[in-house]
This record gives sequence, C-alpha cells and structure tokens, in this order.
Amino acid sequence: HNEFGSLIFIGGHDFFSNGDAAVCTMMGDVWRVSGLDETLEEVTWTRIATGLNQALGLAIHEDLVYVTCRDRIVRLHDHNSDGEIDYYEIFSDAFEVSSGSHDFSTGLQRDENGYFYFVSGELGVVRVSPDGQTATAMADGLRNTNGIGVTPNDSIVVTSTNQGDWTPASAIFEVEEGDFYGRGAEEDGEPIAPAM
Repeated sequence: HNEFGSLIFIGGHDFFSNGDAAVCTMMGDVWRVSGLDETLEEVTWTRIATGLNQALGLAIHEDLVYVTCRDRIVRLHDHNSDGEIDYYEIFSDAFEVSSGSHDFSTGLQRDENGYFYFVSGELGVVRVSPDGQTATAMADGLRNTNGIGVTPNDSIVVTSTNQGDWTPASAIFEVEEGDFYGRGAEEDGEPIAPAM
C-alpha cells in the first residue's frame, strides 16, 4: 500500500552511484528506493515520476534514469534537485510502435560502448544508438519475452515467453546479429523450428 494507491508491478530496476535503486512499474511510475543496506531496517520508497506508458525497463547511466516505455525511451531529469522528476525527455522514439495490445517493450540494458537494448515481440531485440537517434532490430522471431541482459563481455541474452506460437517455452537465447527464433515462420501452415 502507498499513499497514491498505485499498483507496484515492477518492470525494471537499476542502481544509482550511492546505492539507491530506481524501480519502474507497469502502471507508469518510477520509485527511488533508499536505505538499501545490509540491515534493510529503514528502506524508503519515494515516487519520483509518474504517467509513463507501460514502463517495463530501466537503466541508469551517469545517475540519470532511462525508462523503456511502450512507445519510446524516456530520460528523466530533476533540474531543481528536489527529488522529483521535473523533465521527461524523449531520449529515443526511433522505433516503430506495435498496435498489438499484448506486445510490450521490455527490459533496458546498456553495453560498454553506450548502446541500449530492449526487446519487443513485434520488433525483436532492438539496439539503440548511444545518442538515441537510431534503433536497429538485431534479431527477431520472439514472442513477448520476459527479459534481456547484457553480460560483462557485451553478449546479449534474452529469455523467451512461457507460451505461445512456436518458440521454446522459457528458453534463454544468446543473441547474435540476424538471429531468428521461430515466431511467425510457417511453411504449409506448420511452424518452422528456429535454429538452436
């Protein structure tokens, strides 16, 4: 329960340089979580942003919060340092938005070269340039995945959906440029299995 009556369906999280966390929710809020020490005795949640469209991924770079929304990546600014976001900057809207009600843009990760990554059932694995101006689908054929990660050596890893068209349930894929994972491919009405 919180003072706003806001549901907390967590979509993503990351950490500020001081150890506080930022958490985004499906309902469009971003919360700052403080007091994350070994005792967890005085943890506080402060809503710092609201009104985002299906916030399902979050990354922090240089203590600025980036949030994957259904239709864009938003960079959040607190210009007057009062602990509440006062400027929602469109960092990137260089990608198509699906009209499908069950097609979500999930996750947000950043590699060592500054590229951002998220995943969408419609677009696949999307790489966004460090300046947010371009977005490229690097792999597709996935149905609403459950997450994306970037390893320390910049390998991209996605988890597949737990059900649906021909895609292995709960699979984990290491993504390579141009990969196809099976969703939407049919031959004579039968699904074509992806290469593994």
